[in-house]
Amino acid sequence: RTGVTATTPVGLHWEHVNSPHTFVSISICNSVIWAVGRKGELYYREGVSTENPGGINWKLIESPKCAFTFNPKAATGTKLVSLTNSAAWVVLMNGVIAVRTDVSIHQLEGKQWKYLTDCELPFKHVSCMDQEVWAVQNDGTLHRRVGVTAHNAVGIAWQLVHCGPLVHVSARGCNA
Repeated sequence: RTGVTATTPVGLHWEHVNSPHTFVSISICNSVIWAVGRKGELYYREGVSTENPGGINWKLIESPKCAFTFNPKAATGTKLVSLTNSAAWVVLMNGVIAVRTDVSIHQLEGKQWKYLTDCELPFKHVSCMDQEVWAVQNDGTLHRRVGVTAHNAVGIAWQLVHCGPLVHVSARGCNA
């Protein structure tokens, strides 16, 4: 969306970004763009700038490889991504949440994958902003990740917030 400002929050118009891929999830934070392809592959966008907000090229990211699974018959790959200032939170097809650390405008692909296996049920949705991470498990319960800091991108534990049933959650908002 181009032309989004405080005085024109709806922006001016949508700008098409060409891609040879079909995406099922996309997340943007501080000019870093990640997307999930329809087969569960992960990409980041190169060349994003104020002058070129659509960027230049999509680059494939190393997919998370987690041996832990809630359902051995589940497909492999990623189904959802949500970016913070320094990490990418993804929900894998098997319901495991993986976190890519050290994501920044200088290191678009991040550094390494960490896996959150401290829960009894798989997740279906995650959303984050800054150090707030919220997720919905397959049973519809809402959880908040506690202990997420600049030095501990994965946090400490999940805190049950609401018994649901929920499908999605959004940690994104406006801090005007």
